[in-house]
Amino acid sequence: AQYDADFGNGMTGFIRGDYQYEDSVKVVDNLPDTFPEREVNLFNASLGLAWENGFEATVWGRNLTEDEYSQSGFPTTAQAGSVNGYPNQPQTYGITVKKSW
Repeated sequence: AQYDADFGNGMTGFIRGDYQYEDSVKVVDNLPDTFPEREVNLFNASLGLAWENGFEATVWGRNLTEDEYSQSGFPTTAQAGSVNGYPNQPQTYGITVKKSW
């Protein structure tokens, strides 16, 4: 969802949020049942301003719900019965500033 606003004097802004849900699913078929299933509940948001002179600034946050899940997994060759996995990205924040000519 996004809401856009015009503040006048050539300044505009927006607030945006998105939510991603994925039901519980087995990540990979060749892993033992002890490897956790993946269920995704992500919320991302951003707030931005733009000026008539071409400057824009956006404050954003990703994975604001601090959801943790495995993106993928695989059996290891180092030790029988061992598995490895790749975690999702952690909660992150940032600021983006740009200028258009």
